[in-house]
Amino acid sequence: MNIKKKGLWTLVACALAALTIFTIMKGSGMTVADFLDAWGRADKRWLAVAFLCMLGFIGFEGMAVRSILKISGYPRRHRQGVLYGAADVYFSAITPSATGGQPACAYFIIRDGTPAAVATAVLLLNLIMYNAAIITLGLITLLIRPGLFLHFQPICKILIGVGALVILLLTGVFVLLLWKQQLMAHIAEQLIRLLQRMHILKRPERAREKVRRTLEEYKSCVSILAGRKKMWLEAYLFNVLQRTSQILVSGCVYFAMGGRHGIVNILATQCYVTLGANCVPIPGAMGVTDYLMLDGYMNLLSREAAFEVQMLSRTISFYICIAISGLIVLAGWIWQHKKRYGKKQRKTV
Repeated sequence: MNIKKKGLWTLVACALAALTIFTIMKGSGMTVADFLDAWGRADKRWLAVAFLCMLGFIGFEGMAVRSILKISGYPRRHRQGVLYGAADVYFSAITPSATGGQPACAYFIIRDGTPAAVATAVLLLNLIMYNAAIITLGLITLLIRPGLFLHFQPICKILIGVGALVILLLTGVFVLLLWKQQLMAHIAEQLIRLLQRMHILKRPERAREKVRRTLEEYKSCVSILAGRKKMWLEAYLFNVLQRTSQILVSGCVYFAMGGRHGIVNILATQCYVTLGANCVPIPGAMGVTDYLMLDGYMNLLSREAAFEVQMLSRTISFYICIAISGLIVLAGWIWQHKKRYGKKQRKTV
């Protein structure tokens, strides 16, 4: 894992976050004092439930990965699953890609002793289930609240439509990569040739042999996973729970701010926002998500209430979530480093 590169994206994400918060507060007329007042007025019991839902977003991601790893023959502890989930959540938020957290998650999985080929197959399968969960929730929302989509501004409708299309296209690509090993072999061969022409790769035949062995392991892992219907169902359900837990944060904040009626509309709006957030490669979909939330909420709430619910929801479901995920990743990295260092010390004694 390139620490310098990830550190750079962290700074970019922080700058985007600051710009997004500044823009929203300026547009709403809210001040920091107003935000703190809204936080103080909120029902702390519902805020506590919102925090639990936010933690569920991290935890269910780890459970999904653990369930697939277990079937693959590499059972992992709960704390390792939490680390995998936190790595995915954190790096997905600070990199300009919906799948930016996968390499970081793979890094920790491999450091725990899982072969790279197995880690690749596991994460590809989980990505398919992740997108399937979003599509499922989007279809349910479209069936029960189609009118809410029509109330969004034209630009928001486009963002939601493009986001849904991106998810479908990505799912198709992931399915191809999971089942068509020859496609992965072709991609690897083209990459080797490119590196060879650039005089970066000195021993291409050695690289081809390594790719061949890795693809054999990958094919073996996929064969094991293919017949495990229970595992597919578990991974899918954990991903549905993960996305649902994040969406429920907005519902809890709505209750915390005194809302009582129209909760289904709030949750349905958040489902549309989840679809639209995948439309552009911006770290954490910052700006886009906030814009979609405000547009959707203003159709349901007063201007002031819409800004308060949006700011508090986004603070918990994104900013605090990312901060906690980052701390978990840092603690996990230190723990793994000490563990590996201890093993090396014992070998030299």
